[in-house]
Amino acid sequence: MHNKTGNPTCRRNPVHARTLRSRGSKRLGAAVAELAFCLPVFTVVTFGFIDVTNYIYFKQTLKVAAYEGIRAAADVGAVSADVTGAVDRMLTAREIEGWTLTPPANLTTARRGDLLQLELKVPISELAHFSSFNLLADRNVTVSVVAVKE
Repeated sequence: MHNKTGNPTCRRNPVHARTLRSRGSKRLGAAVAELAFCLPVFTVVTFGFIDVTNYIYFKQTLKVAAYEGIRAAADVGAVSADVTGAVDRMLTAREIEGWTLTPPANLTTARRGDLLQLELKVPISELAHFSSFNLLADRNVTVSVVAVKE
């Protein structure tokens, strides 16, 4: 219902209508304060999840590259260049540079059934240039793979 000036009023008690309006503005202030506190927390948590999933994907890419390298090493007549080439193809496709490969030490002398071990190291700075992982720039992500010589 409206009074003569066109402003809404409460039928029973005009004081009650003023109380309702002031209570609404207090609720709005509380909601703004909660948003000001929670929004940065949610933002940090969201970017943290993005960084962690990016790290998991990065490490999985390294595992796949190391697996391709050890598969090349397990072939009959494989040489170190075969292993390096297989790893290089995978990491070049993902635009990862600065990696260090330790091919199996017994690659040329291994007989059928012998175990071959390959190690791949990549600086964590290759992970992402906008990520918080840059705080760990002096660290490496290391992946090690073992296979049986064919």
